[in-house]
Amino acid sequence: MSVFYPMLILVLFTCIICLVLGLSRLISIKNGEVNPKQYRLMSGYEEPIHLKKLNRNYLNLFEIPVLFYIAGCVMLALKIETPELIALAWAFVVVRFIHSYIHITYNHPLHRFLIFGVSLLIVVAMWIMIALNLPSLS
Repeated sequence: MSVFYPMLILVLFTCIICLVLGLSRLISIKNGEVNPKQYRLMSGYEEPIHLKKLNRNYLNLFEIPVLFYIAGCVMLALKIETPELIALAWAFVVVRFIHSYIHITYNHPLHRFLIFGVSLLIVVAMWIMIALNLPSLS
């Protein structure tokens, strides 16, 4: 099993969140919940809470996950794909799904922070394991 697959799933998930956000914005404009001028400069008007949560979640998918994608690319480039690293990669994806679920639904800050912390620990563990498994670079 390759780290490519958990990376692909997280990319697809990010695309789905992007599509849901875009469609939700269009629906909110159509229903008169938001002024379309909001999206010219992304300011000046208030978005409904559900759109703010979706937008913030979408942006979160480009924060800590970037470290995951880089780790995955390093793993692929250096052919470092241990079963433990692959398990951590899948765990990271699952935890990011949970983070998005919390963020988009009931959005309890402590729950969201705890699951964020778990995802950060997983990606740090991945980087440590990569460092410990580096082939001789000379």
